[in-house]
Parts: sequence; structure tokens; C-alpha cells
Amino acid sequence: MQRVQWMLGIGIALIVGALHARGLLAPAQRGFDDLHARLWRFYAPPPTDRVVIATIDDRGIETFGRWPWPRRYLAEAIREIDRAGASVIALDLLLDNPQRPEIIDVETGEVVNNDAELAAAIEAHGRVVLATSFMYSRRDESRVYGESTARLAPFPEVLRKVRADRGVSTDALRAALLPEAPPLGPATDDLRVKAERARTLLRSMDRSSTLAPPEVLKAWPISTAPQPPIAAFADVGAMLASVSFAGGDSDGVVRRIPLWTDVEGRLFPTLGLAAAAVHLGVELDDIVIDARGVLIPRGGASPLRLRTHRATLKDIADLGVRDGMLYVAWPRSGWGSPEPTLRGWRWQFARDRVVNGSLTHEPGEVSLARILETSRLIGRIRVNLRELHEGLGFADRALGGMPVDMGALNMGDEALRALEPETAEWREAFREQREAWTACVEHARWLLESFEGVEELSPEDVAFRDLCAAIVEGVPAQMAVIERGVENVVAWRAQLRSRLNGAVCFVGWTATGAAADFVSTSVDPNTPGVHVHGAVLSSILTPHLIRTGSLWLDLPALLLLGTLGVWIGVRFPVFLGPVALVAVMASYLALNHVLFWDRLGVMVASAGPFLAASLGWLSVTLHRLLVEERSRRRTEGRFRSYVSPDLVDILVNNPNLDTMAPQKRELTIMFTDLAGFTTLSERLGTEKTSAVLGAYLREMTQILQNRRATLDKYLGDGIMAFWGAPIEDEFHATHAAEAALDMLNALDRMNREGVFGDAGELVVRIGIATGDVNVGDFGNPPLKSAYTVIGDSVNLAARLESANKQLGTSAVITGRVRELLSENVRTRRLGRLKMVGKHEWVEILELLGDRRPHGDRTEEWIRLTEAGVDAFIGGDFDLCERNFGMLEKDFGDTALAGLYRRSIAALRDAGATPPDFDGSISLVEK
Repeated sequence: MQRVQWMLGIGIALIVGALHARGLLAPAQRGFDDLHARLWRFYAPPPTDRVVIATIDDRGIETFGRWPWPRRYLAEAIREIDRAGASVIALDLLLDNPQRPEIIDVETGEVVNNDAELAAAIEAHGRVVLATSFMYSRRDESRVYGESTARLAPFPEVLRKVRADRGVSTDALRAALLPEAPPLGPATDDLRVKAERARTLLRSMDRSSTLAPPEVLKAWPISTAPQPPIAAFADVGAMLASVSFAGGDSDGVVRRIPLWTDVEGRLFPTLGLAAAAVHLGVELDDIVIDARGVLIPRGGASPLRLRTHRATLKDIADLGVRDGMLYVAWPRSGWGSPEPTLRGWRWQFARDRVVNGSLTHEPGEVSLARILETSRLIGRIRVNLRELHEGLGFADRALGGMPVDMGALNMGDEALRALEPETAEWREAFREQREAWTACVEHARWLLESFEGVEELSPEDVAFRDLCAAIVEGVPAQMAVIERGVENVVAWRAQLRSRLNGAVCFVGWTATGAAADFVSTSVDPNTPGVHVHGAVLSSILTPHLIRTGSLWLDLPALLLLGTLGVWIGVRFPVFLGPVALVAVMASYLALNHVLFWDRLGVMVASAGPFLAASLGWLSVTLHRLLVEERSRRRTEGRFRSYVSPDLVDILVNNPNLDTMAPQKRELTIMFTDLAGFTTLSERLGTEKTSAVLGAYLREMTQILQNRRATLDKYLGDGIMAFWGAPIEDEFHATHAAEAALDMLNALDRMNREGVFGDAGELVVRIGIATGDVNVGDFGNPPLKSAYTVIGDSVNLAARLESANKQLGTSAVITGRVRELLSENVRTRRLGRLKMVGKHEWVEILELLGDRRPHGDRTEEWIRLTEAGVDAFIGGDFDLCERNFGMLEKDFGDTALAGLYRRSIAALRDAGATPPDFDGSISLVEK
């Protein structure tokens, strides 16, 4: 049976392995991958401090209004980030539409060109990576219709035409691609936009993409409708990069992203890879693309290998399986944060801080609103400087002059408003201005003192005095405001520099209202997309990468757990199997996470091994239950007529007893027979014989079952039964003796009551022997077999039943039975007898129990019999004859006395007593 179970379990494991190899278990495996991403880390390196995310958060929306903000705000933020020393700025913001110029001063009519401001900031930094939306599809846009019936030109065709002639006009494109389209209309407008995008893409293509190696045959994700930034930004940006995730896996969770996007044979990198290339000073053409992924040069260090794999993503499912997928390795676990407010994506780039000797954590993101507040504060400082300068200029004219060089003061004011507050030049200029302002204040105070004691003042004097007082009070207060503002600017810029100097700064959305910029990931169901790009860059810089394992790892793990599941099913009790199975799977999961995922960065399958283990255990368990149920029914059917119902219940409820298999045991066997029943049946006829026999056997069978006997078979009017199997019975001999006495008493009662009618009184003979026998299912189980006993003790019990005729007894037992009975059970020793065909004698006793066949003289009868037996064994034949003579005369024991007299006569006829005489008597009849 176990061989079948092993074959069944291993077969299921092989089937599960085939399903895994075909990728059919991938949906289930994703859940385990998410679990690994959320579990605690032990060996993975901490997140790098070279990645900082500047967020457009709820605070920014509350401060600066709903998006889109004027792009001059973004320009200010880029300048602040540049000033802080950021190595690279990666904008996860789509800038594919121009923004109109903005009037910022209605009175003066001052207009600011927001796009020009932002383009200037991008160009000034020189290392800004710009986001591009690459639409993934192989849909034929020529069959897509807008409001009009004119067809739209596919972008790849537009790109090819523009690549061939950069200066091609819209009319020429329309004539070539849309000859039926009118000069004005949706199709022509769409063509004009696509042509401009194509030109922008082509101008950036050399620095933003690399050629797909022709020797590496890969099916890259293809974009048929890229949306680059407007030309003003794209032309000055360091690189264009993809911010598209292709919808994630089929369940919508972004676990892997396209590392490259193919546009007409050119590969554009994802934002994280592009930022890494710019940060490391690596040209995209220097990145080696091969069959296993990419190799990124790292100066003097060995190249970094990014292993990619094949997968089908949700938004490009119609393209089939695509190459170049990079698994997103998150810097931290999803559940590892000790801070309740820093879970999921908020924990990924959190910063460690020591406060009062205790380690604490704070969000790692920098609010773009906080960065912009610095430039706003500088603007207020400059306004305060202008107001202070203008006020002192007015005072100079109103007071008839100030003790300072107003020309120098004007130049100082212009310098302060042109310089940055944290520079040494600004501090020197401010010191000089402060000295001049202080001199003005002291002069105003001196003038103010001249009014002390004067009671009557003209209106002109009052105005003069009030102006002096305003200078004395207002200028120091204004100076203090400026100084505090400068201190705040210097402190915040120092803090920002400590965070951003030499780092890559991503700019993206975390505001809760931007649902389109959140994706579901392994660490959080609502993760800002910018954090995915940050995680990619962090994994490159750390480096901490997660690569997909191979079937050479997955299949051995699957077969191992499948084998363990089968082993548990075979070896463990059914109720303990699930506990052992869960323990094994938990141990495997822990080993897989700590060793492979965390330490080696390799994804090894869990779904397949768990399924193989579960189905292996389940199949074996079901097989066991089916076999046990079949065995239960077979056992119940076989023993229901043999033993008492309670023993049957024990058997069927304890299949592990394995009682059906032949085995050697010491049992007690009983044979019974009715004396003279053959002659009686001839006299009674068939019908009456059947009635007599039915009444007799029904009563005897009930007694046997009540005394825990196993009824072996009916032998006509005889019965064969045994004790000690299939259920082990420590008191098998006692139960057999009790059954024999009950049978004798029951037959006496039935005879007295005349139960047998014309048959008269019946006489039963019983033989009981105890010894080692083979017991079990013999024959051809389960087709045709019998549960029975085989051995010398069985034959002996049968011979004893027959010996009752020669001994004149009703129930005889062997000496071994007597040994196992209580001393209180009354027996009568009958001597040492040799059965027909046997050379060894057996001590034989008559079983009496509480039966008193001779009333008060029963004890005398027993003593006289045993004295005669002892005399015979001792060779005192005369004494033996006297005792058995008295036994025959007083108690009518003719048969036993005759047996001993014949034995003595035979010995005397032989002459002298044999030297090997052992006191035994050989029976001549079976």
C-alpha cells in the first residue's frame, strides 16, 4: 500500500512540476513574492542615501493650489535642488503640453514665460532626466476614428517620415500618409502633434536611447505612441526616460517593469535606469545588452549585472510575452517599520535619526512645498530689503539728508537683492548695509532727542518727529526680520544640502488626490509611482537586486517538498499530518526568504512546492482513508459474525491494529461437539434436527460472544472458537474457561426446561488448549479467505474434545490453560496423556469451576482422582488401582478408571516397568 502511495504522491509532484514549468502557477507564486517583499530583512543592505524623493504632496497642494502649478514654481524648485548639490534630478512629471505665459503683475503688466523659466532651470542644472509616457500597443491607429470620419496616421509611420526628412511639412506628411484628409480637421491636427513629437524624440534619441543589439533576439515592449516633453524641455534635458509600467502583472500589481521600451529599433530606458546612467556618468551605448540582461559599467569597479526576464504585463498582454523585465527590489520590507505611520511605501526611504540616545525614524521624502518655501522666503527677504531701502531713501529726503553715502547704499541694496543669502558676498554686503542702516537709526535718534522738552510743535515738526521715531523703531525691527529670514534660509539650505548633495533627486506625486500616479505594489496597494523608480535606482546603487530563479532551483525544491508531503502522509497519523505539513512549509518559507530572497537575491518558487506538498499529502491521506474505509468494511463484514459487536467496533475504529495479517500469538482455542448427535439427527429427521441445532447453537454462540470469543466456524453440531485475536486479550484462557462453564450450565438449564423436545437431553463435550498458533486471514484475501488459527494447539484442542469420550468428562483443558487460570477456579487433574500421533505428553485436567457434579463429595472425588493419577505417575500401580477402584465404586467414574486399568495391565504384560516411564497414557482413539 505504501508503494502505491509513494507512486501516487511523486506522480502528483511531477504533474505540479510540469504546471510550474509551463508558468501556470505564476498567479499563485505572485502572492508569495509579495510576502517575501513584506517580510523582515536580515542580510539585504540598507537603502542608499543617494536617492531622495521630492514630493508634490498634500501640503504642496494646500499651499500652492491644485495642479498644474505654474512651471516657474518647478523652475524655482529645480534651482533650489541644484543649489543643494543634487547629482541628478529625475522628473516623474509629464510635461508634454506647453503652458501659456502668465501675467504676474496686473499693474505693471509683467508677464512670465513659465516654460522658458523651467527650460532655463533644466538647462542650468544640466543633468535633468525627463519623463516620457510610452503608450504600449500594437493597435493599428489607422483604423481608429475620431469625431470625423478621417483616419489617423500611425505614429511609427510619422516617425519614419520625419526621420527621413526632419523639415518635412505637415502638408507633405498629410499628402503622404493621409491623402484623403482635409487641410483642416482632427486628422490633420493629430498629424501635426505627432510630427512635432517625432522631431522632439529624434533630437533626443542619440542621448536618450541605444540601439537594440541585432544579435540579441528579444521581444522588447514596443511603444507605438510615445509622448515626450515639449521641445523646450526635451532639447535641454539630459535624457528622456520611460515612466510607464505597462499596467503591472495580470492582477494589476507592479512587481516588475520594462527596463527598456522599443521605439523603431531604439531602446529607451526606464526612469530609474536613466537616472543611474546619468549619475554614474555612463552613456547608454556603453551599457551592454545581452541575453541575460544588461551590464552597467562602474568606472574602476566591476560592471553591475541587471538580470532581466520574460513576462506578460497587463497593458501589453496583446503583445504576448516580452523580454527585458526587471523585478523591483524594494529597499526595505513592507512590514519592517517600527513606526506605525511609516508603513509600506513610506518606510522604503525613511531616515534613521538618533534623538536623546534613542533611534527614531522619520519620512525620507522632502516636500517640494518645503523647498519652494525657501525661495518664497528669499523673495520676502528681498521685498523687506527693498522696502527698507525705499523707506531710508524717503527719510533721507524728508530729513534733509542721512549721514551715509546714499549712492553706496543703493549699490549695496542692489547687491543684496542679486546675491544668495548664504554666500560670503551677501554676508559682507549685508554687514556694510547694516552699518549704514545703524548709522541712519542713530542719526534719527539724535534728531528725536532734540524734541525732548518741547511742548508746542507745529504739524511739520510733529511729522518730522514721527518720522524719526518710525526710523528708530522700524528699521531695527525690519533688520531683525531680515536676519531671522536669512538664518532660516541658511539653515534650511544647509539641511537640504546634507540630504541632496551628490544624490539623485526624484520629483513626483504623493498627493492623495492623484489616483493616476499611484500603483499597487508588493509593499503597498497604493504606492506612488515615483517610489517605484526610486526603488529601481536604489537597487542599482546599493546594489540589492532580486532576480528570478531558474527551473534548476524550482524543480528540486518542488520535488523535495512534494516528497516530504508524501512522507508525512505515509508516516504520520491523519490528525497530525496537517500540523507536520504546516511546519515543513513554514520552515521552507523561512529558509527560502532568509537564504535565497534576502541573502542571495534569488526568487525560488514557493507556490509549486507548497502545492506539491499539499497535494502529495492530500492524495496519500485520501488513499489511506479509502483503503482504511475499505478495510473497515471488510473487517466489519468478516468479524461481525465471529465476535461480539463491541469487539467489531474496536476493530473497525482501530485500523492500525493490523489484525488481518497472519501473525504468531499465544491464544486459547476451544472445540465443542454434541455427543451422539449423528444418531439423534437420524432419529429426529431434518426439520426437527435443524430446530434443535438452531436452538442449541444460538444459545452457545451468544455465550461465546459475551465472553469475547472469536467464533471461527461451525462444524455441524460442533463449534470452533478462540480467544486473544483479533483483539489482544490478556485473560484469553480465563475467558475461554468461563465460556465453557457457561455453556455447560446453559445446556443443563435447557435440558431441564425441555427446550429440545423429542431430542431429549443433549450432552456437549469441550476441549480447550492454549499455545502459540498462527492467526490471521488465510486463503486468497480479499477475494476468498478466512480468518482462522493454525497450529499444534488447534489440533490439540480438537483431540481434547474427542478425548472426553475416553475420559468420561464434559470439558477438559491443558496444563497451560490451568497455569493461566486463577487458583480459585476448580479443576481435576486427569493425568498425562499422549494424543494419537504425538510423542509428547500433555497434562490434562477437567474444568469444573463452580460446578459440583457430586455435591458435597465433589472435593473427595477430586482428591481421590488426583491421588490415583499421582500413584500412576510414581509407578505405584497397586495404589493406583485401589484409588481408581474406589473412584469407580463410589462415584461411577468407569471410563477414567478403565483407562488407567488398561494402561496398568499393558505395562504389566510388558514385564518390568520401562526405565523411561514418564507416567503418561497414550490414547488409541482420536
